[in-house]
Amino acid sequence: MLTLSEDIRFEQLCQVNLNGFKADFRGIFLLMDEDEVEQLVKQNLPAREFAAKVLVDWVLGDVSNPNGEPVPFSPEALDKLLKRPGVPMAVVNAFFEGYKPATEGNSAAPSAGS
Repeated sequence: MLTLSEDIRFEQLCQVNLNGFKADFRGIFLLMDEDEVEQLVKQNLPAREFAAKVLVDWVLGDVSNPNGEPVPFSPEALDKLLKRPGVPMAVVNAFFEGYKPATEGNSAAPSAGS
């Protein structure tokens, strides 16, 4: 059975690597259709703005406060996270790395004449 839903999500590892500082977290992204992704790309948004549009959650426990306590996803927490150097590009890269595998097999089969 195939369910048509507007809210299909995929998980992808976001790896921050900035001047030797390395950290990662598992981001949850909304699986947009190709037209939506193309429109976002055409807007030529800064990485931070693009990341804010595609990252919709993270795995609880992967992002923590200075005391090591898990930080739940919220618009405020996302804004704070995206102000960290290297994080916006890590999110954008993870989105595109995960987008292709998430959409594989969802396209129509080629015709016999192609």
